[in-house]
Amino acid sequence: MAAKQHKFIYLFYAVLKLGAIVVPLNYMFKIKEAEYILSNSETKILFTTSEKANDVEAVFSKLSYLEMIMLTDTNEISKAPAYSVSEENKRSRSRS
Repeated sequence: MAAKQHKFIYLFYAVLKLGAIVVPLNYMFKIKEAEYILSNSETKILFTTSEKANDVEAVFSKLSYLEMIMLTDTNEISKAPAYSVSEENKRSRSRS
């Protein structure tokens, strides 16, 4: 869920190399559309930009499988800040 960035290509193939499944989202999706796809695909890690991360945070409590949001709009992907979900937050989200 990121605007056209060259880093997406690297992430796409890195995820495949790890044996995981890539679920690309159109960065122009409205948050309800993205929420539907993220929820039904049981997405665990989301790569996005700071701008879109704000949208995801608005519906974060509904995304019970989402464990981490990685921001790609930093100079180096390895230094990208990550928002990790604590075990306590996972339990509270699963109850709602």
